[in-house]
Amino acid sequence: MLSAYVGRRLIAAAVVLFSVLTLVFVMTRTFADPARLMLPPEASEEVYQKLRTAMHLDEPIPLQYL
Repeated sequence: MLSAYVGRRLIAAAVVLFSVLTLVFVMTRTFADPARLMLPPEASEEVYQKLRTAMHLDEPIPLQYL
């Protein structure tokens, strides 16, 4: 009985964690570019592109999520 309860709680925790991670990922991609947020406004386009490449932000969205 205790193991069933713990199992249900672990599954619920995994679902909540997956949901929160997905929501944060989608919101950061929808409302802002993470590379632009990390760099100062005066950063050059070259620095911006290098950061996007280093963080794999130039890849398709499904690959970024994985």
